[in-house]
This record gives sequence, structure tokens and C-alpha cells, in this order.
Amino acid sequence: MCKFWIGFFLLLGVVIAGYFYWIMAHGELSTKADYALLQGIEFEHRNLTGQANPVVITSTTTGIRAVVLGLATQDSHYPRTWILLNRVDADGKILMVPQVPNILVDCQYVALLKTENEINPKVLYFLQEKCSN
Repeated sequence: MCKFWIGFFLLLGVVIAGYFYWIMAHGELSTKADYALLQGIEFEHRNLTGQANPVVITSTTTGIRAVVLGLATQDSHYPRTWILLNRVDADGKILMVPQVPNILVDCQYVALLKTENEINPKVLYFLQEKCSN
């Protein structure tokens, strides 16, 4: 009987540890550092509101190289959005702060951007869908 309970609690511990590992790798917490980075960049560069030119920032503050693109928007409350270029979240969602529907980016700039920077294919597709000539 004692061996049963030892095995049961051992199995329960493995299941709980696996669940927490999955949550950390695939849940909201898996992108916490990325969103913190984007929020910090947004805060530091709020004074760029009147400039329409794209801004590329490379950061290694999270211990992993991050390439961030700042683009002008058509939103008066959020005149610039910041997009993480080189990765997406576990569900394939674009990491962008703030989340705005209308960004301003030239298609020629997107073509040039992909030759000069490491861009996740889903982010590149997103930018190509949003760009205009």
C-alpha cells in the first residue's frame, strides 16, 4: 500500500511540474520578457511621436537578441507602435506594443528591411500585408 502512494505522489509531482513547464513555455508568461522590452522601448521613445520615419532598435537586455521596429500609426492616442521583428509568441502572434490596427509602412522599406535584419516569416508577412506604396 505504501508503494502505491509513493508512486501516486511521484506521478502527481511529474504531472504538476510538466503543467507548470508548459504554462511557462506556451502561456502568457512565455512572452513576459518580450512585452516588458517592448513597453520599455515604447516608454523611452515616446518623444518620436511627430516623426513618421521607421526606427530599428537592436537590444540584448533580455539575454536574447531582439530586433524591434518602431512604426508610425494612424491612431492619435498611439502615434507609434513597436514590433518585435525576429520572433513571435508560442501561438504565432505578432508581438507589438501598443496593439493598433493601422500602421504606416512603405512596401519598399519592408523589402529593404528583410535584407538587413533577421525577421520572423510571420512578422514579415504581417508587414507585407500592412504596407503601402
